[in-house]
Amino acid sequence: MLNTAKLLIYEVMLLMAKIRFTKQSTDNDTILLIKTDELGDYILFRNYIQLFIATYAQNKKIIFIGNELWKNLFENFEQHPGIIATYWVNKKKFKSQMPYRYRLLKLVNRLSAATAINFVYSRTRRFEDAIVSASSAAIKIGYAGNTDNALPLEKLLN
Repeated sequence: MLNTAKLLIYEVMLLMAKIRFTKQSTDNDTILLIKTDELGDYILFRNYIQLFIATYAQNKKIIFIGNELWKNLFENFEQHPGIIATYWVNKKKFKSQMPYRYRLLKLVNRLSAATAINFVYSRTRRFEDAIVSASSAAIKIGYAGNTDNALPLEKLLN
C-alpha cells in the first residue's frame, strides 16, 4: 500500500513538473543525454560517449545529466566537445526529498532539447524514466524496462 501511495505521489509530481503556461521553443540542435547509474556502469559507458558524439551528434549541442557520485571523474577526465551543460543528480535526494525531485524534473522540463536519450536500462519509472518523461523533447529514447517485479499500477503507468 505504501509503495502504491509513493508511486502515485511521484506521478502527480511528474505531472506538475510538466505543466507549462507558455510555449517553449525547441532547439533542434540540442540532445539531452541521461546516464545516472552507478560508477561501474559509467566506467563501462564512458568510451561510448565519444563514439556517440562522433556518430550521431557531431554538430549538435549536448546537455548531459549524470550521477553526482562520479561528477569529479567526468569533469576531470572527460573532454567531450559539444557538451554545453552538465547537471548532476543526487539519487538519494531524488528518491527521498520531494522538493529536490520536483525542482530537478522542472529543470529538465525547461531544457530546450529536441531529443532526450536515456542510456540506463531502467527497471522502474521512478527514476531515470521519470527524468526522460519530464523532458519536453519531442523524441524520447530509452528502454521499455523490466516490469516483472513491478506493482500492477506501475505496469499500467509504464
